[in-house]
Amino acid sequence: MSFFRKLFSQKSRQTSVSKNSLKSKNAISLETQINELSKSGISLNNGIGIEDLLVSYGREVLSNITRLTGQPNLLTNVSDNFDFDKSVAQVNYVLNGNQKSHLVKVDDDWIDPNFIEIFLNEITETLSDGREFWSVDNGQASILFFVDRSTAAELNVLTKGALEKG
Repeated sequence: MSFFRKLFSQKSRQTSVSKNSLKSKNAISLETQINELSKSGISLNNGIGIEDLLVSYGREVLSNITRLTGQPNLLTNVSDNFDFDKSVAQVNYVLNGNQKSHLVKVDDDWIDPNFIEIFLNEITETLSDGREFWSVDNGQASILFFVDRSTAAELNVLTKGALEKG
């Protein structure tokens, strides 16, 4: 079972978290995490700041994933058509000049993990440059990386073995 299937299909994992419970004396600040990642060659793109990481863009999930490749123009013409009665959506986009269309399951605001897995594979196969998607489960979502195996190994040390092939 892929990481995304495990992560996004388990709605029962939703929990109520108080603001105070998020503050831990062992917590590492976002700034420190970004600084450590930059030492491994992973840095934020120009014009992207910490504020951008703290905002959720529900309709821009595909675009944001594509931005991880460093080639944000790889994905164009993203559109969707929801059929809430049938709990599906038709998602269309152009990836590197190739038209793609997928029928995606809709479950409230949860992403279809099968579709995300297909999308990540499409990007990896399109670029074929040795980089792959890797992820870390943060409980309710995931942190994605698009890196080569050597960098993934370094990240796995930093995450204490939490990095999974994505």
